[in-house]
Amino acid sequence: MVKKLTRIGTVLLLLFLLSGCAVTGLDAQALMSPPNANADQQEVHHLLVGEKTEVSFVYPKNGEYRSAIIMQDFTGDGVDDALGFILLETGGAEVKFLSKNEEGVWKVIASFKNPATQVDRVCFGDLTGNGSADVIVGWGNTQNNMSASLSVYHYQQGSIKEMQTKNTYGGMTLTDFDDDGVMEIFAIQRAVPAAEDSQESLPAKAEWIQVRGEELVSVLSTEADSSVVKYSSIQFGKIAQNQSAVVLDGTKADSSMTTQIFYMGTGRRLMNVPKGVNDETTANPLYRPPGAGGTARDINHDGIIEFPIVSPLPALLESSSLDSTSFLVEWSKIDLETMSYKSIKRTLMNLAENYWFILPGNMVGRITAINDSKLKAVTYYAVTPGESEEKQALLGSPLFTIRVFTKSAWEQRGATGGYELLAEKNDYVYGISVLNTDGENLTAIKRIKKSFQIGE
Repeated sequence: MVKKLTRIGTVLLLLFLLSGCAVTGLDAQALMSPPNANADQQEVHHLLVGEKTEVSFVYPKNGEYRSAIIMQDFTGDGVDDALGFILLETGGAEVKFLSKNEEGVWKVIASFKNPATQVDRVCFGDLTGNGSADVIVGWGNTQNNMSASLSVYHYQQGSIKEMQTKNTYGGMTLTDFDDDGVMEIFAIQRAVPAAEDSQESLPAKAEWIQVRGEELVSVLSTEADSSVVKYSSIQFGKIAQNQSAVVLDGTKADSSMTTQIFYMGTGRRLMNVPKGVNDETTANPLYRPPGAGGTARDINHDGIIEFPIVSPLPALLESSSLDSTSFLVEWSKIDLETMSYKSIKRTLMNLAENYWFILPGNMVGRITAINDSKLKAVTYYAVTPGESEEKQALLGSPLFTIRVFTKSAWEQRGATGGYELLAEKNDYVYGISVLNTDGENLTAIKRIKKSFQIGE
C-alpha cells in the first residue's frame, strides 16, 4: 500500500508510522492508539522527507514488519538504526539506511533503488555469521501469481553492500536448520506455464540460499507442488523436538489448500513431504477442500507446529455452502521417519469470526453446524449416525449457538437474549446460547465453553 503524505501530515505520519521495532505490523486497531514519536524518529523522518513538500512512502505487504520506516539495529552496536522506503517520482522505489554517528547525529549512510514500486516483506537475520543482523528485502508483490525479487543488505565497516539473487520468489522465510545462529533464506518459486506450445513449463521449485563471500548462492533446491497458485503461510520452526522444517501452506486454483513440509534430509538434501505432494494423482493427507481453509500452527503452544487434517461434519444440508464451520479439524503431529500422524486435539473452527474450540470425543460424528454468516451465528446440532452407507446420518435437535456481537450490540441484546459470555476481544464479544440441557450434552457443552479460544 502506498500513501501520499504531505508536510501538513507529518505529525500524523509520526504518530502512526514510527512504531519502533514492532513485530506484529500495523492494523486498524493499532492505529486507533498510535505511539508517540521520539526525537530519533522525528529526525529520521526529517532526513527521509528532506525539503520535499510531498513524499510517497511504501509499506511492506507481508511479514512481521509492515511500517514504511523501521527502527532496527543492523550495524551491531546495540543501538537502533533505521531504514525507510520511498516511492520515486522517476519510477520504482528507494530504500534509505540511516544510523547515528559518534556525535549522536543521524546520517543517511546508504541508499538503493529498485524498479519495483512495492515491497513484499522485510526480514532481519545474521546471514554472514558476523553477529549482526542483515536486512533482507523482498521487492515486489507476491499476490495474484506475481513474484518478488530478493535483496540482502549487509553492513560492514561503515558501509552497506547489496547482494541480489537472479531468481524471483513467491514465498520466502529465514531458516537455521543446524541451529548455529547463522541464518539462510528459503525461497519458493511458483510453476511457470509454457508461453508457447513449443516451450516447456517450469515446475515449482524451492531453493535454500546462503551468503558465500559477497554473493547469494542457491545451495540446494527441490521440486515443489506446481498446482499451488498462492502461498498463504510460510514459517520455519520445530515439527518435532529434534526436527526443524519450513511449513508452507498454499492455495490452489479451485480454492482448496495443501501443506508442504521442507526439511534437511540425510546427506544434506532438501526434502519435500508428504509423499506425493508434487503429484496431483496422489492423495495428500494435508489437503483441505474449498471452504475448509486453515493453516498449520502451534495450536497447543508446546513449541511444535501441528497440522490440520480435515473431514466434513455429518448431515450437512445440501443447500448450505461449505465453509470452515463445516469441518472437523484434527490437529496432528507428524513423524517424518514413519510418515505417520498423531492426533493432538480435535476442534471445530470458525475462521471468518476467528474462534475455535475443542470437540469432546463423545461428540465426534454426532454433531454438525449450520452457519448464518449474516448474523455471525453458528448453531450446532445433534446428529444420529447412519447405520450404513445407505442409511445416512440424520440431523437432530439444536444443541447450542455461538454468536459474535459488537460490544454495543451485546449490551443491548446479548445477555438479555439468552447468551452467556464466552470471551471478548477488541470491539467484539463472543456469546453462547445453550439450547439443550440434557445431562450428557450439558457436560460436553461445559467442556466446549472451557476450551473456547479466540485466534491470535
